[in-house]
Amino acid sequence: MIDLPVHKKKLTPTDVSQYIRLDRCERFLRLRLHERNEGRGFLKAAGVAAEAIPPILTRSGRAFEEVALAQIARFLPVVDFAADMSPQARSREPDNARFLATVHGLPAGQTVVVSQPRLDTMLGDWSIRGDADLVRLTRSDTGDLDLLIVDIKSSARPKVEHRLQVCFYRLIIEQLLRDANEPVGASQTGILYRMRFDASGALQDTKLLVPHATAAA
Repeated sequence: MIDLPVHKKKLTPTDVSQYIRLDRCERFLRLRLHERNEGRGFLKAAGVAAEAIPPILTRSGRAFEEVALAQIARFLPVVDFAADMSPQARSREPDNARFLATVHGLPAGQTVVVSQPRLDTMLGDWSIRGDADLVRLTRSDTGDLDLLIVDIKSSARPKVEHRLQVCFYRLIIEQLLRDANEPVGASQTGILYRMRFDASGALQDTKLLVPHATAAA
């Protein structure tokens, strides 16, 4: 059992995804939660540093996202919330207001895809913040709002942690919309991932897995 002060309970979908990927390592989760709520000062005080993600993995994932986004932009309007993101991404403020303005301004019969909105909301006692890869917003002719929330993964197959992560984004977005009195119709989650690579490791094909669809409460 991991206890935290009631007034300090911060978490991100990525934290939970990594916890699952690391075979539910409680030590990792405890350290990550402490870092989220207290900062990294305790690492420096102990004379240690967090292990950084290898740059090649970050570049590979970002390159795959850019390819996917460019393909989507051929068919649907795309608003990239991270296009003007500063190099200090960790200090980036939430895009809640901008995201809700996009939702409220979507005319009936129109669809828009929002990329990398940084969203922050309360789920129970927890402050949850995350950057959703893609959110397709569709306003029907009758005014209903439908959602498709997609996480992009540069991997050959979807994994349990990927499904869990995108479900967190869905919970965040649906809570934001409830708080803004914006009714939601159908709500889906999906994972866009690589299927095949050629001999050089270049992308040959992609697939969108939509695990399930439900009507929002």
